[in-house]
Amino acid sequence: MTTTKTYQYEFTIAGRGGEYWFIPMTPEQKLFWEGKGNNALSEHLSGGFEEDGTPPEFRLGYYDDVGHNAGGMELELNGQLIVRDEDGDRCFKRTFWDLQTDDRVVISRVADAPPTGAYFRTYEKSEWSYKLELSEPFNPSKLRLLATDTPDDELIWGASYAGEEVPMSMEADKEYQQHEALLY
Repeated sequence: MTTTKTYQYEFTIAGRGGEYWFIPMTPEQKLFWEGKGNNALSEHLSGGFEEDGTPPEFRLGYYDDVGHNAGGMELELNGQLIVRDEDGDRCFKRTFWDLQTDDRVVISRVADAPPTGAYFRTYEKSEWSYKLELSEPFNPSKLRLLATDTPDDELIWGASYAGEEVPMSMEADKEYQQHEALLY
């Protein structure tokens, strides 16, 4: 009977992450909200639209009513990718800055530009983690991060290893949670 050796790893992406909602606008609505500013827009999309005196033709509604569009980790400079072996020893670590120049790890970018309008995001310090069981030692060249553009940054929304999806579970520091709305 042949026993195949397996290798256990914990794959972690840590940084600032969150959820994004893209809100399409008419040109008239965009002009109206450009005059009000992003803080007023953020409060409006957070549910204050019934009390803020916004004329009906410029109301956008509650951000969550438009449907969730994206979620993940921002590809910011101080975010990190860490891989630890079954003993908890770190066998691979790169900041997101370093990953963009490390030709072993592929970052696949999807360029789905949202329509003109605004986006609302909530974000917090977040961490994705997943336990990998491999039949060979971890190889960074088999890792692929999936990213997409948002109006002001890139968002990592998934990963795969050797062609297989790496399901992630995100834990967030809700005490750090912030929200904002931006026009684009």
